[in-house]
Amino acid sequence: MPCAGPCIFGGNMKPLGLSLTLVFLCSSQGVSAQANPPAPPLATSMAPPAPVAPSASGAAPSAPWAVSATPPPAPEATGAMAVMPPGLAAMTLAGSRAERLGGLLGYHVEHARSRRRAVTAVALSAAGAGIFAGGYRLATAVDSESSAAGGMMLGVGIGALLGAGLAQIISTPLEDMGEHFLAARAQVGDAAAVAALEADWDARVERQRAQRRIAAGTVLGLGALFAGIGAFVANSDTGASSRDREAASLGGASLFMVGTALAITGTALLYQHDELESSWELWRRVR
Repeated sequence: MPCAGPCIFGGNMKPLGLSLTLVFLCSSQGVSAQANPPAPPLATSMAPPAPVAPSASGAAPSAPWAVSATPPPAPEATGAMAVMPPGLAAMTLAGSRAERLGGLLGYHVEHARSRRRAVTAVALSAAGAGIFAGGYRLATAVDSESSAAGGMMLGVGIGALLGAGLAQIISTPLEDMGEHFLAARAQVGDAAAVAALEADWDARVERQRAQRRIAAGTVLGLGALFAGIGAFVANSDTGASSRDREAASLGGASLFMVGTALAITGTALLYQHDELESSWELWRRVR
């Protein structure tokens, strides 16, 4: 009987050796894999970066943590004010002053025209009423008294008509100055027109102040004179007759009242400025 050893370990030795070798290699790989387990991925603990839009030029965007080596350019200085040439600045100032002066004169011109329209309307109404009533009274008069009353009414109506006509012709100083100023601006320019108007305005105001002081002093003197005469007459002894004393008292009181009214008028005339002076003082403070 032949021996089994040579058959097993002899003829089939190569396949058995290969099998054992494969088993050994697989065992060694499994042991090393269990000894060093793989680390968990970092993506599970970190948020994904925000997407960056590509630039207009098509270049790839740089990483958000990338630092540019070249510093950004310094911003240009834009806070410096442009310096206006002296000639242009003077022209601008003269134009602004001329516009303000023209606006002030325009206001006074419009005010004077409105007042003239109102005075004209009242004068024409009075003229119509006086002429109509006076003519009717004269036409139906039966005696001299009715004729005299009709003539007076007719005269008042004609006078009111003439006053309405004069109101349309006579202009105020501010109206004349406004018209001259507009013409001067068109001819000589803003600066020369303003200077000429200011000089003319100042001269007019000085003349008017001098005239106003003279008139105020005259009225004050007349008021004081009448008041003194009235007080003297009212307190004088004109005789034993009661009628004479009553007449003296009445005349003295009347003169004293007239003198007091004149004194008040003179004082108001001395300190009250008219439209020409008040507008000049206003312009001197705001120009």
